[in-house]
Amino acid sequence: MDLGPEGDLSAPGFGPRDENRSGTTSRPFRLKRVPKAFRAGGDWKEWFVTVDNSKGSRAESYILVLTVFSGRAASEDTHVQVFLQGAWHDAPVVGVTPDGHDPTFLLSPVLYVPVGRTDVRVRARFGAGAPAEAVRLEVKGVNIDPTVPVGAASRIARSKIVRDGTPGTPGTPGIVGVAGRAAEARPDGGPDTKSDG
Repeated sequence: MDLGPEGDLSAPGFGPRDENRSGTTSRPFRLKRVPKAFRAGGDWKEWFVTVDNSKGSRAESYILVLTVFSGRAASEDTHVQVFLQGAWHDAPVVGVTPDGHDPTFLLSPVLYVPVGRTDVRVRARFGAGAPAEAVRLEVKGVNIDPTVPVGAASRIARSKIVRDGTPGTPGTPGIVGVAGRAAEARPDGGPDTKSDG
C-alpha cells in the first residue's frame, strides 16, 4: 500500500517523539478513553479514535493506521480490531520492526468522515506471552482527497501491559517500563495514563 511521501509509515515526522503532532491537515485526531492498562492474556479493552471535521465544509476521506510501540511485546501477541459497518473486524498488520515488534495495523484503507465529529471504536488485547511494559498507541491519518494538498496527522496515548504478580499489578510497588526501571505507583496501582481525551 503506497501512502505517498507524506503518509509513508516510516517517514520523518511520524515517529514516537512527535506526540500530538499535526501535519498540514486541519482535522485533528483524538484518542479518547484509552485504557490505563492492558492485562497480558486478558480481555479486549476498547477506546475511541475521534476525527474532528466539525469545521469542514464537506466530507473527507482518510487512510487510518495504528502503531503499538512497546519495545519487547512480539507482534503476534498484539491484537487489534476496529468497529466498522456494524461489526468488529480484525485490523491487518501492515508493518513491523525488523525484530518483529511495534506492529502497525490498518484500521481503515478509506475512512469516510462526514462533516462533524466521527468516533471510531477500536479495541486491543495482548497475549499471555506479552511482557509487563509501557506502551504507546499512535494513530495516524492521511487525507486521500486528491483535491486537497497531501496532509497527515498523528496522535499518541500512553498505556501499559501488566501481568499478575509483576510490578504494575495492583498491590505491587510499581510498574516496569521499556527500560526496565520501576516507577512509583499510585494507590490504584500505576502512574497516570496520558492521552488526548
